[in-house]
Amino acid sequence: MASLGGLAATLRRDLAQLEQSGAIRRVHGGAVSTEARLEEPLFDDKASLAVAEKRRIAEAALALIEPDETIYLDGGSTVLELARLLRDRRTLPW
Repeated sequence: MASLGGLAATLRRDLAQLEQSGAIRRVHGGAVSTEARLEEPLFDDKASLAVAEKRRIAEAALALIEPDETIYLDGGSTVLELARLLRDRRTLPW
């Protein structure tokens, strides 16, 4: 079994070779692929896609939220639909 020092040296050599071949780009703490990645659509564009489905998901989520419960929302176009529904709920402790 290789020592940790030997393993680290092997990893550095492997990363250097992959970088030299153009497969990766080394960054602080690791490496990233140089292959083209799919671009994430802009939020406004995503918000306008599958609106009816997002609304149905939001309505189903809303039905699970009981009065006086605490919930946390993150960012996302489907979560935006839920936030819009929550805005109209009168039992929220604002």
